[in-house]
Amino acid sequence: MRNLIKADLKRILRTKMLYIGTLLGVFMVVFGIGQRLIDIGSNATGYMNGVKNSLDGFLLPVCISVPIFLAVFSHELSSKSMQCILGHGLTRGKLITAKLLDAAILLAGVFIIITIAVLFMASPDYAISNRQMGIAMAAVWLRALRFLGYICFSAMVMFLTNSAALGIISCVAFSVVLRLVFMIMSHLGDISIYDYTIDGLLDWAYKSIEAGEPGFQIIPVVLYIVASLAVTVFFFNRKEFEF
Repeated sequence: MRNLIKADLKRILRTKMLYIGTLLGVFMVVFGIGQRLIDIGSNATGYMNGVKNSLDGFLLPVCISVPIFLAVFSHELSSKSMQCILGHGLTRGKLITAKLLDAAILLAGVFIIITIAVLFMASPDYAISNRQMGIAMAAVWLRALRFLGYICFSAMVMFLTNSAALGIISCVAFSVVLRLVFMIMSHLGDISIYDYTIDGLLDWAYKSIEAGEPGFQIIPVVLYIVASLAVTVFFFNRKEFEF
């Protein structure tokens, strides 16, 4: 499986869209922080507000999670590379796990760059405390976990439907459309559906961390991701392939 991950990453890192998406994502974060520093003031409040709002934007997941999903999964079904890999003895569970690990590694790389950008924008003149910086870093990496959830659920749709196109549509839907829909439904209805989604749970986790609490809402998010992997493996093991 390690050899597959290495080979995949070598192929993926030649994808131009991945670099374009990363540059756009970093630009959005830096611009968002800079804008808040101008609007609110060049201080810790402006900086913290800028970090949170720049990460909350609806375009950021489109620029990061969608290109990563495309780079990892888009050619798998059309090129029949999965059949070739399975023909060499790798189990289907390990194949799917390897693909999601590819996505996780790429996300980690992108968010390390975003972390550097966030730290770069933190001037000593802003008098940002260590606790505030810790909250800012939590905001960044909770966002990375959120995007990993989008990719895992989109991959589940792709493998279950045997359609890369539906996987891509799902990635956009999870990243933008469904978040908006659940937020609107929560405002209109008596039950806050949004709070039980990955987005809602991680929003609460951030608020908990901001209040000095552990942020245990991360646990069900991890369980969601593990469950999506288990469901994907379960149905993928029953799928027939033409070799």
